Amino acid sequence: MRLRRVWVPAVALAIALGGAVPAVAIPVPAKKQSTKVTLTLPSSKTSVAANVKATIQVTPAGKRSVQIQTRSKTNTWETVATAKTDSSGKVKVDFTTYRSGDYKVRAVVEAKKGLAEAKSKSRSLKSTYGFGEPPGDKLSPMIPGALTLSSKAKGQFGSGQFTAGEFVVSAAQSGKPGLTVTDGAGRVAWASTPGKAFVTAARSKLRWFQRSTAGAFWPQVQRKARLTEQKVESVKASDGTVTIKGTVRGDGKKAFYTMTFKAVQSSPEVAALQMDVSFNAKKSD
Repeated sequence: MRLRRVWVPAVALAIALGGAVPAVAIPVPAKKQSTKVTLTLPSSKTSVAANVKATIQVTPAGKRSVQIQTRSKTNTWETVATAKTDSSGKVKVDFTTYRSGDYKVRAVVEAKKGLAEAKSKSRSLKSTYGFGEPPGDKLSPMIPGALTLSSKAKGQFGSGQFTAGEFVVSAAQSGKPGLTVTDGAGRVAWASTPGKAFVTAARSKLRWFQRSTAGAFWPQVQRKARLTEQKVESVKASDGTVTIKGTVRGDGKKAFYTMTFKAVQSSPEVAALQMDVSFNAKKSD
């Protein structure tokens, strides 16, 4: 008769023999240290579109991510500003109300390794319409950056003619890159500045302010990124339309653009050049 060795778990064996079951240690997550956050507002009143400078103090001190949240009588909590405290746990951050009403304002500090999330006591804030002029957007001009042509685009421009009706779109084959459009008589209808981008873009945040209960609104634009460096990637002509595709870059961002040239017959004797540009965050083909 051949003997077989059987392995029996220690706990099961102890039960079978009537002995004590060995204690099993279950790890318990360490409790996070509590956090305290204090929010201070300069006043309990403000005007629509005016900046409110809030002061936030977080304890224990250290660099923490914080949010300013507001809530009206009819809305849930909404994050209207974010910031990071300094090493002392303090930060001052501006936020804005976009319509009149009675608000509650609070500060929320995010959890961090070993430190718990926390919310401040809410503060009351009453926002009313001011009687001054609507705030203007202080946006500096977009200054074109450099223009480059890919080797593919250079080859396409060098090997063929691209026409939109009577108009011919061409690229400089030497010196600084640039595009030129001439009409049927050889006259220049449009030309870009050599070496400079002729397509630029910006990524912006748009918010609408309610001006009054009569239904007046005005926009506020906050420019986040300038995409001023342009590259022409390809060109083609089809059905009387010349299409140029490429990218614009700047401030660590990128967007894809499509530019078209098309002849529009405004009268039997006159043809107009129509140019359109569209943008996409992702490559379209």
